[in-house]
Amino acid sequence: MERRRFGLDASTKRLLADPRAVEVLERHVPQLVGFVGAHPVAEELSIRDVAALRPEEFPESTTEALGEDLERLNHQLEPAVSQLPDTSDGGRPDLRPTR
Repeated sequence: MERRRFGLDASTKRLLADPRAVEVLERHVPQLVGFVGAHPVAEELSIRDVAALRPEEFPESTTEALGEDLERLNHQLEPAVSQLPDTSDGGRPDLRPTR
């Protein structure tokens, strides 16, 4: 099973470590970067945790939109399944270049 890199359950530390995720956060909750900077213990909290602690800054609609954009970012980072070699017959794929 694949672990999602980004999402509402990821730590803010993980999200703030990636510029692509920071861009998404700044679009939806620009105050989060400053909040985590002022409260380093918040680095271990997830977005859901922070939203529960600060509901006035994280209305449900904002949290949902943020989650959707983080999920979209995950999909952009995944390789396209159609481009992977077919191993459905149990054999190893032939990865030699064709001429």
